[in-house]
Amino acid sequence: MVQQNEFLTLLVALGVLVFVVSNRQGLRDLPRSSLCLAAFLVLVAGLAFTVLEGLVWQDVFNMLEHFCYGASSVLLAVWVWLVSRGASQWHRT
Repeated sequence: MVQQNEFLTLLVALGVLVFVVSNRQGLRDLPRSSLCLAAFLVLVAGLAFTVLEGLVWQDVFNMLEHFCYGASSVLLAVWVWLVSRGASQWHRT
């Protein structure tokens, strides 16, 4: 059974995805934007798997959901680390 909060979270994420796609030129100004975008896309996939888990193949989609959340977290952590490393090098004199 699909829970309302999971479905609404997916809808919000899809709305953000529409914003990201429509503003992709501006988002390219972010350092290492492709890594940040990958983290977000994997997160959205995890949210989609959460909803699908309530409909079919519960065990498979549950595993995929948690894998996506973990992978998204690692990608985001790597992005933050790389950006912060680059920022500290920019401020050196």
